[in-house]
Amino acid sequence: LDIKNVQFVVNYDAPSNLEDYVHRIGRTGRAGEKGDAYTCLYDSDSSMASQIKKVFMKTGQQIPQDLHEIASGGGGIAQGWGARGGGKGGGGGMPVLNGEWGGKYAQNGGGYSNGGSGW
Repeated sequence: LDIKNVQFVVNYDAPSNLEDYVHRIGRTGRAGEKGDAYTCLYDSDSSMASQIKKVFMKTGQQIPQDLHEIASGGGGIAQGWGARGGGKGGGGGMPVLNGEWGGKYAQNGGGYSNGGSGW
């Protein structure tokens, strides 16, 4: 599915696996353009948070403290994550992962590249 001019994607829930996560946020930032992807993570999303944390590490991004906390099962509330501020955390341990996405996921190579986007 390639919809032109998608400037941002909002995930109100985390997908069950990383491939689906990358597929969802990949709806923005197509054809060399940059876009924003926002993902709400709850305390119960510690498994997905751990996988997202690995993506941050592979792409050389700074890992926000709230992502560390949710990945370890400790919860936390984010004030906004990612290269472009503006995402706000909600209550009840629901941080919003906010990142600029302009990267690619190489399925055959199994690697991630942020393309310099600051994702």
